Amino acid sequence: MLNQSFDEESLLKLTRKKEIIKFSLGREKKDYKESLKNISDEISGPGFYFSELSYFEKDNKKVFFTNNACEYYAIKKITDNLKRLYRIKFSSRDDISEQALRIFEDTSSYRVFRIDIKSFFESVDILKLKNKLELDSLLSYEGKKLLDKLISSFPEGFSGLPRGLSISSVLSELFMEDIDNKIKSMSEVYYYARYVDDIIIITHDDYMSFEKDIVPIFKYHKLSVNEKTQELKISSCNKDNKGEPGKLSLLGYDYTLYHNCDDLGKRAVKVEISKNKINKIKTRVIKSIFNYDKVNPKSLRDEVFIKRIAFLSGNYELYSDIKNKKTYHDDMGTLKGGIYYGNRLVNNSLHLKELNVFLRNSLFCDRNSSFGNAVKKIPMNVRRQAVSNCFMTGFEQRIFHEFSEEEFNLISSCWN
Repeated sequence: MLNQSFDEESLLKLTRKKEIIKFSLGREKKDYKESLKNISDEISGPGFYFSELSYFEKDNKKVFFTNNACEYYAIKKITDNLKRLYRIKFSSRDDISEQALRIFEDTSSYRVFRIDIKSFFESVDILKLKNKLELDSLLSYEGKKLLDKLISSFPEGFSGLPRGLSISSVLSELFMEDIDNKIKSMSEVYYYARYVDDIIIITHDDYMSFEKDIVPIFKYHKLSVNEKTQELKISSCNKDNKGEPGKLSLLGYDYTLYHNCDDLGKRAVKVEISKNKINKIKTRVIKSIFNYDKVNPKSLRDEVFIKRIAFLSGNYELYSDIKNKKTYHDDMGTLKGGIYYGNRLVNNSLHLKELNVFLRNSLFCDRNSSFGNAVKKIPMNVRRQAVSNCFMTGFEQRIFHEFSEEEFNLISSCWN
């Protein structure tokens, strides 16, 4: 039977290295237990409240966080309880991308609906979620009481689920369960997958209407789709079909679906790194340049800058505590990320060449501008060493770099 209590033993099972450091829990296990006993007592006390929940604005959305140990552990334990009680398993971006590609290669006709939910977390009906939890009677009384306290601590006028908190991902999965099952059960649908708020539906090429059959399901749950939503009708492959290919973006990839077959008799599909992801990498190059003279101590500046470019153009092992990165498990079970492991389905390297050109042009910019002045602060020998990193080689040869967890955090610190 699942232990839903907030005692120190339960909290200890959820504790990782990052929490030990962040909340100064001590040096040995007995120290951790003593610190967690104090945290447990405060969480279970009548006066506990989420009074230090904070947020910052990102892309016009509120992103919440807390640096208070008691609030952090209360949220983490409720999240773990819900995940276990409802057996929630999050979809794999890698699996969905590969499954979708295999279906795209089918030579018959079909329709593709790529759906993005507008302001997903903010649009979730939290009262409906609370009613579900009450009716199911799985979450303990203490867990429901703490969840109520968390909800009441949100800023006035805020609705939905708070971005940034781990519990929101779990609650959103619970909320979407009815929608997922409803669409999956439709006879016309032969593939449905969802990664958070990115949804792909593939149907037989018949009379199913997106506006009449799918949109009402979202509206019923007070959700709306945004302008990224796409609907494609893909005709069957034949050598005489000269129509325009279908194009869509999904989970970091840009797909082009042609009407002819490849050498293996499958539909020809071009897969590229999405423009959004390319722009994100370019932005990180620029931020690395501007951050060069802000690294302290000065003796580390050259090393950190070179490692940042190597990180962007190569591959690396990811640490298990880093949950928000795009990851891939290789045959040995190692968690990896990077230019290949985050984009392994790509079969067209044009954008990788584009990144190489961008890196070279950026590092040898001689304009009299704020960016040009930032570039000039980086010694020429450091720039030459950094530009020797090649995105194409990193992808094709799966160039691998080793970074410690501390280096990983330092490298990525200027990109947030």
